[in-house]
Amino acid sequence: MIINQSQFGYLIDYYKYASFLGKEYDVTYCCWDYGNIRLKNKDITIRYISRHGNVLNRNMRYISESLQIYRSDHFDVVLINYFRGCSLTSLFISKNKSILDIRTGAINATAWERRFRNGVLWIESLFFRQISIISFALGKKLRLNHRKLLELPLGAEMLNIGSKELSEIKLLYVGSFTLRRIEDTIYGVARFKKDHPGIKLSYIIIGFGIEHEDEKFRSIIQELNLQKDVTVKGYIHQDLLTPYYRWATIGVSYIPITSYYNYQPPTKTYEYLQAGMPVLATRTCAQTEIINEKNGVLIRDNPEAFADGLHSLFCRFHEFRSGTIQETVKEYTWENTYHKLRTIIENKIR
Repeated sequence: MIINQSQFGYLIDYYKYASFLGKEYDVTYCCWDYGNIRLKNKDITIRYISRHGNVLNRNMRYISESLQIYRSDHFDVVLINYFRGCSLTSLFISKNKSILDIRTGAINATAWERRFRNGVLWIESLFFRQISIISFALGKKLRLNHRKLLELPLGAEMLNIGSKELSEIKLLYVGSFTLRRIEDTIYGVARFKKDHPGIKLSYIIIGFGIEHEDEKFRSIIQELNLQKDVTVKGYIHQDLLTPYYRWATIGVSYIPITSYYNYQPPTKTYEYLQAGMPVLATRTCAQTEIINEKNGVLIRDNPEAFADGLHSLFCRFHEFRSGTIQETVKEYTWENTYHKLRTIIENKIR
């Protein structure tokens, strides 16, 4: 059983976990119904729970209905993606069956909110015997009991799209808009075009946010007269992204350099590299472990650094090879991540 509040198909990690697991196990996926298009998978039983009502009511309904589903079948393992209140499930689900999975720490805008939410996460983690986590570095930052931790890293799809012709700047950003300051990259593009008017450039931004950031981006694009160069596409599901990865020549992994993002491995970076393109990435601790001279450039998190890094990448286009770039992250595939998850599950069953 998978207990994950994100609607099926809209959190890439769990979409891949469930898809792989469904081929070997009887899987029930319990999630909220956000009103998005319901994706189907013939190998998985998907149970949707209504978000009707206030925060307290819908969270209690989610826990209550999840437990009803749990009691309705003989599940061997229950994988719980952390959400506030998940520790209540430990009162009814055997600790020998449950695994708490943590993909991120708090990323709220204010420091006191982050401290509070991470504190709640730490307390709730005490109710579980086993915790899978995206990286040991994040586990250390969250002060989790290291004896409970099992590393379950990110993966990406290895795309067979052939060798790229790296001669023209075709930028691609795929990911969340919320608290990512993607407007910095748009201002960076404007600065680059001003400094290098003879270099042709295109930039596609794909993703979603909770504060109508896409409309803000479009206003900035119009203000800077970049309508012919920069396009905001909004949300596109993972399974439909291949044409954009085939088109792009540079992946943009722009993550603000903050204490709460510093140790957060970014899915998008692995995806760009698996597609054989160099990456323009901000210099977070997690990114410095991925990006090197063979696969990209690391920059500070401001528009000026973005423009300078873009020029540096363009000047080095002749040095990059798609096959070499993919080789740098060959172990970070969803299939390899699944094998680690499968080992965790089989050990739990034993």
